[in-house]
Amino acid sequence: MDEVAGEDITREISQGKIHTRLFEHDGKLWFATHTSFYQGGLPGTDYGDKRPHPGGHFMNYDLRTGRFTDLARIFPNEGIISMTIDRPNLILYGLTWPSGILVSYDVKKNDLRYWGAVQQRGELGAHPWEWDRICRTPGIDPEGNVYGSTMDGQLWKYDRTKNRRVSYIDGLDLSKVPFAQSSKETLKGDFHHNWRTIEWNPRTNSFWGMHFECSTLFEFDPAKNFIRAVSELRPKGLLGSVRNPMISQLGFTIGA
Repeated sequence: MDEVAGEDITREISQGKIHTRLFEHDGKLWFATHTSFYQGGLPGTDYGDKRPHPGGHFMNYDLRTGRFTDLARIFPNEGIISMTIDRPNLILYGLTWPSGILVSYDVKKNDLRYWGAVQQRGELGAHPWEWDRICRTPGIDPEGNVYGSTMDGQLWKYDRTKNRRVSYIDGLDLSKVPFAQSSKETLKGDFHHNWRTIEWNPRTNSFWGMHFECSTLFEFDPAKNFIRAVSELRPKGLLGSVRNPMISQLGFTIGA
């Protein structure tokens, strides 16, 4: 990724991974790059002889030619940890790490924009008072509205038809979704109420997703302003058992 981005890893902190999903569209894979350095957070960290992380990139990979294209780079010290794509309008949306800033890149217009922090100070904030785990999977509906969640269960929405495009959804709370919220069921003693993964289901005209820490499948219908718990996607024999809750819902998709 550093070679594609034209960056020198001997002189600056590298593009360490692709943390976003890979979206196939128009014969290409669309994605974004993330930093390789976490210790102590990014801003203000002493990197020795290396320059700070130059910023995450939006990129694509042509499945026919095998060619990478570097589309845009965000500001320094922030990687892009999660992303989604508005396919009809060809707009990429990403959340930066560690600050949780919503960014968009309109491919047709070559227009990169920043919409501000959606989760207070994100994972740059002091733990636990200002710290908020950044949403790992932004959701997008057929109208191009983007949705995300915060660690305390709030839901935010980006509506590109409004002047103030990012707002929180009143009356919905992901912390009310799980069936079980016992601290005995987690190795950390607390809960993070983001969703971990989410998908739009065209058959139900709603989102289906997994709660971050308790394997609860839920449905979110933004048109009706409604969320419901559906099922626990783990064996009943494990209910109430001590476990690492962060590894149980990384992968999720909707079949035919």
